[in-house]
Amino acid sequence: MEKEIIMFPVIYNGQTDSSCTCDDPSILQKGKVYWVNDVEQGDSYTLYFLEGIQSSIGFNTAWFDDIPSYEAVMLIGPIPKVGSYLKNYRRRLFNGKWERKSESSMIERVYMISTDRFIVYTQNSCYFLTR
Repeated sequence: MEKEIIMFPVIYNGQTDSSCTCDDPSILQKGKVYWVNDVEQGDSYTLYFLEGIQSSIGFNTAWFDDIPSYEAVMLIGPIPKVGSYLKNYRRRLFNGKWERKSESSMIERVYMISTDRFIVYTQNSCYFLTR
């Protein structure tokens, strides 16, 4: 059975130490978002393969952090599009309170999951958006 990987974003945290053999992280930029397009799982290690980055062995998963994700609501406005911004929306914080935001960072990917529900990836966050 062929494995199926759903791409997901991670942020390079600048670490370079590794207990396993992997690709040289000097080509990565600290704080930059990378998209994982394959994962290799060994007995004592996990490696990421990144979209657009030449890699023969893979990169240590300890060098990456998950991007923050939020539940969000946008009462008015257009359907989210790549290259634009979420405007005048509310997002639920980790403490459960809602925060009003005027604009997000630039949208990089949008997945429509139903008529008014989207998964929106911006340059530094993920939103589970209801419109």
